[in-house]
Amino acid sequence: MPRFLDTSTGKFIWIADPSTVIYAILSHTWRTDDEGGEQTYDDVRKLWKRVENGQWVWEQVFYSRPTSILTHPDLSDKIKGFCRAAREAGYKLAWIDTCCIDKSSSAELAEAINSMFDLYRLADRCYVYLADVPDREVDSGYSGMSAFARSRWHTRGWTLQELIAPKDVMFFTASWTLLGTKTSLVSTLSDVTGIDVGILTGRTPLTSVSVARRMSWAASRESTRIEDEAYSLLGIFGVHLSPIYGEGRNAFLRFQEEIIKTTPDQSIFAWGARCKLLSLDSAARLPSSTPGHSAPTGLFASSAREFLSARDVRPVSPAAFLSLISGGTKQSGAAAQSPKVPSLHSVVTPEGVRIKLLTIDLAELPSVAASIISTSINGGQLPATEYAHCLSLGRAHSLAILRCTDRDDRLVTLALFHPRSDGAGEQRGLPIATHLKCKDSCPGSSLYRVVSLEGSALDAVRKHLALSPVELYLLHHSATSEPTTLDPQNSLVHYTGIDLWPDSRSRRGDYRRGGSVSFRLAPLCEEKLRLLGIAVSPLVSRRSESRSEIVARTSIFASRSDASTEFQGPEAYVQITLTCTLIEPEPDPDPEEDLARQLQLCDWQPFQAGEMNTRFQFHVARVLPGHPSTEQDRDPEDTHATTTHICRCAPCAGRRSCESKPCRLDGEGEDSILSHTSVVEDAIRLPERVVAQAEFTIPGLFYSGSECSRILRLAVECPVEQCLPGARFIDELWLAIDLSGPLSNTALS
Repeated sequence: MPRFLDTSTGKFIWIADPSTVIYAILSHTWRTDDEGGEQTYDDVRKLWKRVENGQWVWEQVFYSRPTSILTHPDLSDKIKGFCRAAREAGYKLAWIDTCCIDKSSSAELAEAINSMFDLYRLADRCYVYLADVPDREVDSGYSGMSAFARSRWHTRGWTLQELIAPKDVMFFTASWTLLGTKTSLVSTLSDVTGIDVGILTGRTPLTSVSVARRMSWAASRESTRIEDEAYSLLGIFGVHLSPIYGEGRNAFLRFQEEIIKTTPDQSIFAWGARCKLLSLDSAARLPSSTPGHSAPTGLFASSAREFLSARDVRPVSPAAFLSLISGGTKQSGAAAQSPKVPSLHSVVTPEGVRIKLLTIDLAELPSVAASIISTSINGGQLPATEYAHCLSLGRAHSLAILRCTDRDDRLVTLALFHPRSDGAGEQRGLPIATHLKCKDSCPGSSLYRVVSLEGSALDAVRKHLALSPVELYLLHHSATSEPTTLDPQNSLVHYTGIDLWPDSRSRRGDYRRGGSVSFRLAPLCEEKLRLLGIAVSPLVSRRSESRSEIVARTSIFASRSDASTEFQGPEAYVQITLTCTLIEPEPDPDPEEDLARQLQLCDWQPFQAGEMNTRFQFHVARVLPGHPSTEQDRDPEDTHATTTHICRCAPCAGRRSCESKPCRLDGEGEDSILSHTSVVEDAIRLPERVVAQAEFTIPGLFYSGSECSRILRLAVECPVEQCLPGARFIDELWLAIDLSGPLSNTALS
């Protein structure tokens, strides 16, 4: 049950279920104590008490009580600025981690940590406040050397999920000037953070990315508390953990144990120093790996930093794994047996982590272990005399094959070592290393725990591969104011309906005079595009004579010649058309005819007789040079302007998804029109603020090179204030336009 701030008064409000309300959320970096720190829940609560007590004489004279602290000089500028920005955008509720969590309550803190990802995911908009980015950054571009790219916000642990979870993210400078959106800055964000463009744009599910790659996103980030290195990643992996501040690195170990319980992905074990086996007697260090003299030898990492070299490791399917193991060829005779694919199940025991893996016995291949051990830190080869003492500490055990490959489709294995018993106690699992490092010898050698198998090396060791999985016990890790209660039912967005058509019949059966809805561009739409050097023409809408169709049209075009990218020229523009069509009720269609119609029309959606429905359809077309960009009322049937429909659409998210299939069109003419279509009921309760939405990929848009594309996102939105409690019907709709910077086609594939 999170606590929110009222953006008009600064009072706290409890909301039982955040998914039932519309709210804005803040992402920022905490100021250190030397910088003045942050105001906590207790600080704001005490400020309210001081204000109320200090106004007692004032109240006796004027018979009024203080209603807001948002103008109080003792309230932090950050809270004031965020509440002001959210309030001006129509948000009544806001959430800030500094003052909306009572950290003196361990139960409330635990709930907030485990639900943090969902709080940001459910937010209608996330405001990112960059205290170290000045206003001059707005017009200076977004290169890798910009203040935005160097902002401290990109280096903090908690801000990773705050970037990924929300769909609508807007970045602001130190003085609350809009810098851009997650969509418009996606290229720079991907370069700075290493996060895939598909994840940032929401096109790729988070669960489709390997555990190792997700961990690598946090490898260069820091947290004030050691435990937060794990707690800040819970939502990204969909796990829950009871926070125990004071447990140190054990938090990250518990975190990994929770992941392997629910995620069938062995890339979580493929962290650390890596090398590749070229042949039975030759190995080489992988460029992305940084071996060390005393690398950890446990199965679990102590920090996300260990995954920096594992970002390209990914799991493979059982069929693909078996094909790689067997070489993809059928054998005969005694060698006809195929290895059995082990399960991904693993159990943490006092004797180590119990796991079944296919192994390659290194006792039969002494040259393999020697070639790996002799590979030095600088990539050269060490003479055997320099690592002889290390070999005396035990023997190379095996290469345990994970169901993973690296970026070059090489199988990934763990090098296991069997240490010599010293009589001091039983070893709790096999260490992951080709050898154990002695203290004073072997100054040039290094420890590798992950070995990738080149195709030729795999062919050479295949006959030494165990056909059945071997049960192993591996070393676990290397020792080392009182809120007011707001009834959620009174704040649901779905108490509002659209009022598009005149004399339309509502679901309750009564007739009403409607059709008063107007269309306009969403707030900040023009400013967001301006930051990309793009201008947008006024939105013009008109109704048909039958009053059953509304057409709204605008265009976007390059607005400046001194931008950081090379535009095609101001005479080329993209025309955006939104068509809203009333779907008349059909009385009791024949069931057989109804089924046939569904099979024939991919964008047709059935509705119950007597209900009013509206079809929202987006058309996007590029108008080639030589035609005025201001003719917004041009007849769509006019053939004097040559249009090329160059859109590749992606299905919408949410319940009102469009029925169009993803495709790319390069032809011209009416037959090549591609659009998104969604059908919603009119004059009924809306479960969300976005009525319809669409996404298009447009190659070469406002850019001279054909190797780049832009993502264009369109949405029909209800104004925030008209979705709040008390609003009856919506009399205005917004057309939201969000455009990305140029993205390489490789990043979008």
